[in-house]
Amino acid sequence: MKDAPAELYKLRAEFDELQLLANILKDSRIIQTQVLEVAFHNQMMAFLDILKELSERTTLENAKGTKRLKWPLKKGETKHYINKVERIKSALNLVITVDQG
Repeated sequence: MKDAPAELYKLRAEFDELQLLANILKDSRIIQTQVLEVAFHNQMMAFLDILKELSERTTLENAKGTKRLKWPLKKGETKHYINKVERIKSALNLVITVDQG
């Protein structure tokens, strides 16, 4: 898959941005309403689900022998994860905006 390095870079960048948003919310404790707290919690659970799925796909067993040369995600899966992370980021941005308003 010739686009794999670019997709991997994009996925990594999305994860980094999402982690930054989550840390801003967690560290500042700006969430003032229970509804927004639930929304934040739900998005973080969705993020943890993605992390779990990806960690299961990238175990040491999958990195042995010739398997380590194979891209761990099938065509289109990286884009799928990028889209999921972008949706979570959008939802967290909305939580921040609503909470500050």
